[in-house]
Amino acid sequence: MTQNKFIARKEAWQRVSKALLSQLSEHIRPPTQTENELLEEFGPGPIYQPGTRYLGGAGYNPFAEIEQGEAYAAVQDAQRRYRDWKWHCERVDGWLNARDFNGKKLDRAAFDKAFAACFAQPNETASTSEARAKDKPISGGRPEVYDWLALIEPLKSYVSENGKFDTLAALVNWCVDHVTVRVGARRPRGDGPDPKSVKAAISKHGLDEIALRSSEE
Repeated sequence: MTQNKFIARKEAWQRVSKALLSQLSEHIRPPTQTENELLEEFGPGPIYQPGTRYLGGAGYNPFAEIEQGEAYAAVQDAQRRYRDWKWHCERVDGWLNARDFNGKKLDRAAFDKAFAACFAQPNETASTSEARAKDKPISGGRPEVYDWLALIEPLKSYVSENGKFDTLAALVNWCVDHVTVRVGARRPRGDGPDPKSVKAAISKHGLDEIALRSSEE
């Protein structure tokens, strides 16, 4: 009975990983053994900027096509797989850390509650109060279908590398580019959340306190 009170972090990580991957329209997976061998030989290549999927300059090799020869295309694919999987792993870790799920063993009840609130499927049963809480609109916006909490760790990483945003508009644009739809939520029409809803989410979840430069700074 005591053992069932806890869930191994590895199991929790895998559940969150699967849930986050299901939100994506593309297939992301870890590199294969063959791809890892190419990475060991030629290196991981350019890396994404922290918390984003935008390539930074680190690791860029202007002579890569010459050095890699016939393996160039395969190496490029392996490096992309590596970057995308690393980005995904950071998102999973960020989800867990944002909810204070640290250590090798986690409280199962607390994890299950947080997981269900974020990744509940439409066919899952839930009490009326839980359903209302899940779909409760943020001030000035539609029902909250985006996983704003998952932005916290990537946003911290971005700030540590690039500094805080000078304007709210810049922070809003970053959030629009990086927020994902919660599993089980109906994907809204359009290109993403509207600015009014984003601003409300930023205020609600304290993202401005993390990443917006104050007038005194």
